[in-house]
Order: sequence, then structure tokens, then C-alpha cells
Amino acid sequence: MDYIIVSTAVIDRITDPRGNYLGEKLGGAGIYAYTGAKIWSDDAILVTGIGRDFNTKFEYWIRKNNVDVSGLIIKDEKTAISNINYLSADNREETPEFGREHYQKMEATTKEIASKINNTKGVYIFKDCNKDYWNEVFELKKNHNFKVMWELNGDVCKPDCLELVKEIAKNCEMISLNKSEAFSLLGSDDLNYVKRELIKWNIPLIYLRVGDKGAIMISPDIQINIPTVKNINVIDTTGAGNSSTAAIMVGYCENMDIYEIGLMGSIAAAFTIKQFGPTDIDENIKFEAKKILVKMKQNKKD
Repeated sequence: MDYIIVSTAVIDRITDPRGNYLGEKLGGAGIYAYTGAKIWSDDAILVTGIGRDFNTKFEYWIRKNNVDVSGLIIKDEKTAISNINYLSADNREETPEFGREHYQKMEATTKEIASKINNTKGVYIFKDCNKDYWNEVFELKKNHNFKVMWELNGDVCKPDCLELVKEIAKNCEMISLNKSEAFSLLGSDDLNYVKRELIKWNIPLIYLRVGDKGAIMISPDIQINIPTVKNINVIDTTGAGNSSTAAIMVGYCENMDIYEIGLMGSIAAAFTIKQFGPTDIDENIKFEAKKILVKMKQNKKD
């Protein structure tokens, strides 16, 4: 399996910044990241725990999108529910309906990840700073020679976690966080300062997401701004960061140039925000994504 996505598949109950309840949708960082990877690669799998009710609730989407369910592991009768309250477009609060212990039970163990590794190129992980967990991940990485994309859980984006975050990040090829998370982690709302500090981490690629302004790709020797896809009717921004981050992983592991990698992330995000819940990932979507990529690359040349 070329790409393994390690995060949650849940039911999202979403309230928008205006206080409007949008109902229950298929969600979770893992689901959105899976779609972002699948837009660009046919060979990706989501590894996570689910409730026994999951496949029944979302059978239509699973069948329509030919989802490989072999990485979905039944760990409880009920699928986790996340109550998402948006304070603004890029700032939200999340509360697990059945409690944090139930939610955490759904997370894939490193043994469950290992069971799916087979000539794997990249593993996306949305996670906190659990050192024991990461030590096990890095042992797998050492033995199987895959690359790691770490999307930081917002809970660890605070100054007292900074040194631990840096310690884990130095063993990753890629990390991803949004502007608000970077400001909180580094204790500054000065974007130029944040960029200077992140460069010092000397990580091959940092994907700094800046909402409707696009993203900034940061590596030890280059910084480059990545535009968003234009003329998108934004319906719901949930999952845009997850999907774009997984797309970035695919581009990096396929040795694309840094600007093209960034565009792949923007395009994945664009498909995510066009509706409530995850995008479809059929051949029409993949074809359209490739067309947009060609056009955006040409626009840069022009």
C-alpha cells in the first residue's frame, strides 16, 4: 500500500460561525485526509477504529467511492461523534459526544498500522505528542523506510509543548499546521517571525496553511506561497486542512517540485470545501483535479 492514512472516521455534528446547526455528516480527519490522498493516488488506505454502525450509516458513500474498508477496525458498537462548533472559518472547538476515552479508543495502534505496511511510501498521522506512540512509529519508519507526514493536533499547539513538538518533528519528513496553530505554538502572531522560526527546524517540508490566502511551503532552502483555487463556492471548510495535507504527502513522496506539491494541496482542499462532508473520489473528480493542476501550473508560467 503506497499511502496509509492514520486518523479518525467519525460522525461530525457541525455548527457554523453563525450558530447554524448543519446536521450529521461523515467526517473525521482520517476521512478527509483519505480523500485528499485518493484524488492523487489510487493506492491509499485509511487505518482507524470505527463503530459497528459505521458501514451501515455510510454504505452509500463507501460503495460509490470504492473505499477499501480493510483498514476500518470495529472497536465499539457506536462510531465516535464529534460536535464541531466553528468560532470562525479557521478556528473551532471539538467535543467528543461519547467522551474522550471512547474517541481515543478508535485511534489506530502502531501494530494496526504495521499490519498494512507493504512497500509503503508515506504515512499521514494526525496526532498529539505521545512520545511512546511516536517512538513506535519511528521504529516502523526505520524498518520499512517510509516517509511521515505529521499533521499536528491543535491540542499540542501551545508554547509549553514547543520543545516536544520540535523533538518529534525532527524525525518527520513533513509536518502540517495552520496559521492559528503556528501562532499559538510559537507564542506570536507575527507571520514573518513564525516563518523564520519554522525554517530553523530544518525539516524537509513544512506545510503552513493560511486559510483563504492559500499556504506557505517552507523548507530549509526555500519558501514559496501557494495560491488557492479560484472561483470556488465555499460551502463548508471542515476537513480542508486534512485533505490538503494528505495531498501534500503524496506529492512529496512522488518527488514533485515544491510548487506543484503545494498546488496539489490547494486543489484537494478546493474539492473538500464545495459541499458538506467529504468529496467524492471517483474518476471524474480525479480527472478534474489533474485539469486544474495543469491550468494552475500554466498560470504561474504566464
